Amino acid sequence: MNLIRIKSLAEKKNVSIRNLSQQIKMSEQNLHKCIRDNRMEAGELEKIAAYLNVPINYFFIDDLDKLGDEPKINIKQEHNGNGHNIAAQDAKLSECTKEIEHLREIIKLKDEIISVMKGGK
Repeated sequence: MNLIRIKSLAEKKNVSIRNLSQQIKMSEQNLHKCIRDNRMEAGELEKIAAYLNVPINYFFIDDLDKLGDEPKINIKQEHNGNGHNIAAQDAKLSECTKEIEHLREIIKLKDEIISVMKGGK
């Protein structure tokens, strides 16, 4: 992932980091930190890509001339602080996007079940 591209792309499109942070509902300081640390939540990066009108893989590929090619994302194993480890694997961006959508559907169903259960009390 190459989040420094956020700055260069924003400059190219005459968008300040302050304006970008406001548009995605993130503090300017946090956006600068994410760019500096090259770490960001997928949802935030999706918002940035949409606002700057680029595909999300713009931030993942090494050679921008290959933007049409689908990159692979290396997901590193990390401890998430809740006693769970995230497994290391290579995945295509489209596979990750499908998994995110699938998880969003599961969360939506879970929320609906909770809502029905609370209404039944």
